[in-house]
Order: sequence, then structure tokens, then C-alpha cells
Amino acid sequence: MLGIETPDSTSFRTRTELFTKQPVDCAVLTELLGPTEGDPFQFLGVTWMLYEHNWPLKAMVKPRDFVTLIATGTMTRACGDRIGYEVVQPARLSQCPPLPGAIVRGKVMYAAIFKQQEPGVVDIFVHTYVETQGVLMDKLVVTVTWKATIGFWDAPQLAEMKKLQWCIANCRAERQKEQQRASASALNASDMFQVQGASDTQSDRREHADGATSTGLTCGAQLKNIYYHGFNLQTSTVRNATACCDLCTAYDGCVLYTYFQSSSTGQSLCYLKSGAGEKTNYADSSSVTAVSAFMVSTTTPTPTSTPTPTTSTPSTCDEQLTGVFYNDYTLYEFSIDSADQCCEYCSQLAVEGCVLYTLYVSKSENVNRCLLKSAAGTTTNYTTSDDLTVVSAFLPASATVTPTPTSACAAEGEYCGNAQGTMCCESDSYCQPWNTYYYQCIGLPEGCGNLETDIDYYGNDLSSALTLYPWQCCSLCQATEGCNAYTFVNLDPAGPTCYLKTSSAGRVANVGALSGVPLLHSRV
Repeated sequence: MLGIETPDSTSFRTRTELFTKQPVDCAVLTELLGPTEGDPFQFLGVTWMLYEHNWPLKAMVKPRDFVTLIATGTMTRACGDRIGYEVVQPARLSQCPPLPGAIVRGKVMYAAIFKQQEPGVVDIFVHTYVETQGVLMDKLVVTVTWKATIGFWDAPQLAEMKKLQWCIANCRAERQKEQQRASASALNASDMFQVQGASDTQSDRREHADGATSTGLTCGAQLKNIYYHGFNLQTSTVRNATACCDLCTAYDGCVLYTYFQSSSTGQSLCYLKSGAGEKTNYADSSSVTAVSAFMVSTTTPTPTSTPTPTTSTPSTCDEQLTGVFYNDYTLYEFSIDSADQCCEYCSQLAVEGCVLYTLYVSKSENVNRCLLKSAAGTTTNYTTSDDLTVVSAFLPASATVTPTPTSACAAEGEYCGNAQGTMCCESDSYCQPWNTYYYQCIGLPEGCGNLETDIDYYGNDLSSALTLYPWQCCSLCQATEGCNAYTFVNLDPAGPTCYLKTSSAGRVANVGALSGVPLLHSRV
């Protein structure tokens, strides 16, 4: 996904001058929201720009300044489409009155939508509204606006040129190393088949590739039409998804692969990945074949991509949340239309970190999606109907995996686990989840106790607030009337967030969450 990031005055000026082809005076007046780990292109802020035409239009058109509210970011639609956006509209602020003299306060409004079709191909839709506020003919205004809109592409072109210059200067050595790794991995993959003997047929070899390796890992169910972004370990040209599975099986550290074939470009690529980033669903594309699969342990039940739905009601999931779609933290995705089966898969894959599922079934869109998730994150609410079914449910805390106890507990300040499991911390400290890969033992906050790692007190919300640290969440609960418990989520999409609760009821597993209760209250 291509994106444009202008969080400060310098970058904003650079991009604006690419549009205007001349120096401009501009500034970012304030930043209301900035980039996060989940959305590096997120920005919400107020900007100001002064623009003056060159001759001969300068003789007929007064200079204009613009105060605008700008929002940029990315999102993933329920159907899996990855979308980027930029929305600009006038901001009428008493703190920024019109400038004196001949300068006219202009009004411009536009929205740009980005949709990635395949790697290297992005559709862009731009809608612009401009008030002339002058005596120029509409045809001339439309021409100037049209040229400015076409110039929208100058910024991504500049970014691509800068990346190309960097690659020319730095990538030769890296490319040689990658080719060496690819050759070694391919050799290891071929060695696996040589031990079968010369009498093996091609189908025998394929069955062996789909089986477990000496590491106890195998490729899981194929996720058709799904392309995962980021976390690339190696990129290779292969014939098909089976060959891609072979490479991932043989590559140390590969946790999933994405196979991508484009009839328009002739590419047939295998991406070995150390993690799952955002994903694109190519179900609507006739020129692209995309297949992904996670590596799974042979001791873990591996559901097929099209299982037979069951009518029994499992007891392993909590109450269904009708119309609630959880957007983030997807571990696995399956094409099924049964909430019972989706719950069963989450229960089977609890050892892989599944704590809840979201089922999205649309008859008109011909979409059946069972999403297994490691944490709650943000939600989208849908109105269900005969055509649309959206439902989510958590696994009860008792159904999630309990880490194997160790003989010694970690000391304060030391590593105590990750999203896959935790160890105990010494007394007067607890295990704080900072991110998916790093949990740390830190001291108990003053006045709060019974801290539970990877547990969410779901529901009973009193209020919420952005806080930098978990101990601030404890203090906030102590100082808030009616707060009897809290849940802190460091990786909340909005930023580290403290959720104040009226009760500790609704205890559910939620990887990355920390919950506790105040032992005493400080009232002001």
C-alpha cells in the first residue's frame, strides 16, 4: 500500500510544493492524532497554506490562504479490502481569522481513496470541491483544479524515486545474500525429497511436502484469495503454492507463506513471512491468484478450509455478541458459515493464542469468513438480516491455555513471556504485556492488586481514557467515583487506553490486556 505521510511543517511543505511547482508558505498548526504501530499513516490535524499564482494569473487572481482539517489513515473493510484514505475540508476556527489585506480565505475540499489491487498496483479515486471566489471563468478554474488533481501522483512518484536511489546504493549486497539464502533453502527442500528414493512420484512428493517436518511443523489450511503484507523473510519465484509451502517448511523462522500469481504481470512469487500483517482479499480479481497458509504443529488439529457445518451448540464459547465485528488481531481465517464451527476452531487453536472469533456471512457478497483472534481491539457494529450474519464470541478464561509453571519466577524488570504464554513474577511484581513479543515483570502499582495478565473485564464500562502507563490507569480508577475495576490495553488502536469498570465481572481472555482492582480509593 502506498501512503503519504505529512505529520510536520517540513514534510507538508515538500508535498505542497510538488503540487504547486513553486515555493509556498504553509504549516501544520496542530496534530490531534498521530501514527501508531497499527496504522503508521494515521494523522489528524489542522494545517495552513498560503498560495499565490505565477504570472500571468497573478495579475488577475488574488493570493489565497487555506485553513484545513486533514485526516489520513488506512482501514480494512469487512470483505478484506485494504483501503487508504485522505480527507481534507475547510476548518473555520476563531483562532485563525482571515488575514488582512488582499489575501482571500479560500475553501477547498477533497477526498482520496486508495485501494490496492495487487503488489505495485493501486487504484486511486479523488473527488474535489473548490469555490472559485473570483471572476475567473469556470472552465479555467476546472482546468487548474484538474491539473492539481493529476499532480496528486507527484508525491508517490518522488517517494518511489527516493526508494530506487536508495536501493541502487544499498541493495546489491542484500540481494546477493538473499539469493544465497534462497539457494540454501531450495537445496534443503530438495534434500527432503531425495530421502524418499528414486521411485517417488510427483504426487508422493507433494504429499510429503504437506506432511510434518522434523521440526514438527506443517502447512495449515490454505486461505484462498488472501495476501498478507509485511514481515517478509524471503521472496522467491516458484511454480505454485505447493512449492511455496515447501520453502516455508524448510526455512527456519517462517510462520506463514503467501503465494501470489498475476496473469497481467507474469509474476509467480512466494513470500516467506515471520508474521501476519494487514491483508488484502483478491476474491474479486480475475487476474490474480493469492494463497496463504500458516505453519501449524502436527499436534494441533488443523481444520480444513471447507468443513461441514455442525448444528450442535458448543459450550466452549461465551454468549454470542450479535452484530459485533472485531477488526484487529486476526490469527487465522477460514471460509465457513457456522458460528458453532467457528467457535470449535477457536477452541482447538487456543494453544496458538485464539481467545475469540468473529463470523461474517453475506449471501449477496458470497462471503463466508471465520476470523480467529488473539485479542479484542476495535469493533464495527452491523445490523444483521436474512442476508447478513455477523456474530462474535469469546472463549471463557478457563478454556484458554494455561502456561506451564516454572520452578523459578522472573525478577522485577526481567522478561516474563509473550502473547503465546507467560511465567510468574516474583512477589510485589506482575507480568506486564507491552507488545505481542515482550512481557516484563514490573512492580505492583500502589493501591491496586489482583492484577491479571491477558485478562479483560469485558463490559461494565464506566469511562475510558488514554494513558501512557498501566500504573496511571490504577491511579485513575482510585480517583474516579464508581470505579471498582479497570482494564489497561497498551496496544489499543487508539493508543494505550485505560478502561474504567464498575465491576470485575465479565472476566474473559484477551491477549495484551491487563486487569486489576483498586485496593483503596483517593477521592478529591
